[in-house]
Amino acid sequence: MTTIRVAREDEASLLADIGLAAWESAIVGVDAATADSVSMQEIAHFAFLGFARTRWYRIHVAEAEGMVIGWAACERPDGTITDFWIRPDFQRQGVGTRLMDALEAEILSEGTDVAEAATHVDNAAALGFFAKRGFRVAWLSTRYAARLDRDVEQIGLRKSLIIADEGEDGVYGASGAGA
Repeated sequence: MTTIRVAREDEASLLADIGLAAWESAIVGVDAATADSVSMQEIAHFAFLGFARTRWYRIHVAEAEGMVIGWAACERPDGTITDFWIRPDFQRQGVGTRLMDALEAEILSEGTDVAEAATHVDNAAALGFFAKRGFRVAWLSTRYAARLDRDVEQIGLRKSLIIADEGEDGVYGASGAGA
């Protein structure tokens, strides 16, 4: 069974390794030059490590049988999901769903009712996962990724975490009686 908990400060290196493995898995076929570049891998690993060391308390960890198998985070309490990484050998097994449930609950508890995320435009697995969870495309852009020191084509995704009430006539926001 998978459990979700807050990361521990001493797990930074492990979280960086998982982030790097998931990142490499995600970019295979998307940007082969990046996947093969040792320096780009080093930059990515350093970025994961730096984040995990300084923001470990914002990271949710997925654990199964005492082994960390994934992690996700909102770097700031603004509803933006900045990291979402599952070990490749545990992907498509419900781990992401459990992590997303935890993140959405955290986002709501911090007073934000919209979750946002971004991913590479060609990351079909991530786009499918987010779409299945109710996220919709909010924007498309090319942005400079400081952590990677390069431009990255991204799709921004957004999901309302509050379900609108539907009046008896099917109109959202209608009170039903006398509306």
